[in-house]
Amino acid sequence: MEYNRTTPSADGYYMPAEYEPHKGCIMIWPQRPGSWKKDAKDAEQAFCAVMEAITKSEPVYLAAGKKVLARAEAFAAQQKEKYREAIACGRHFPVTVFEAETDDAWARDMAPTFVKKGGSVRAVNWSFNAWGGTVDGLYASWKLDDAFALDFAKREGYFCYDAAPFVLEGGSIHSDGEGTVMVTEACLLSKGRNHRQRTLQHAAAQQRQESAAFKRTD
Repeated sequence: MEYNRTTPSADGYYMPAEYEPHKGCIMIWPQRPGSWKKDAKDAEQAFCAVMEAITKSEPVYLAAGKKVLARAEAFAAQQKEKYREAIACGRHFPVTVFEAETDDAWARDMAPTFVKKGGSVRAVNWSFNAWGGTVDGLYASWKLDDAFALDFAKREGYFCYDAAPFVLEGGSIHSDGEGTVMVTEACLLSKGRNHRQRTLQHAAAQQRQESAAFKRTD
């Protein structure tokens, strides 16, 4: 995996619209006791139903920790057998399972962002800190989740941009593919995420206001 700290825009890459066709969907098999009750049995059923729906239109790349790897592989095998003929003729898609340890199962927020230029696709790694880190994060340890994006990019052979230490969850942004990205200040600039950037922004805005006021009274 190639890895550097330049920016996608400098290299002519952009984030595609949310609704554009893509190669597949990344998911993580649920297992964290603090998030999922009853040994995550109900969560597993819900995740399996979602994956079965997704594979009607695109492949699923399913990460699973060592303790639950066998169950994830059994589900993938069951789906492969159930839809064997449809998969063979491209009317259904497989679930590809790979082993990866994570702290929780929210791939939407911790997996890489992908950018493209023509037919070339690259990954972007952000910092992930469980939605707020030591200030108001949802769990105490997120080291494995934070490593997931880079690990996935390396596994799949993507060139990867490094946006760390900026904290961003994939589900907190929405792109139209034309250069506009919708975000919320509550997610990106909270005290537990990128508070320093917020402080710098406010200081710069105040400086601009003071400069404008000085010019008006001159």
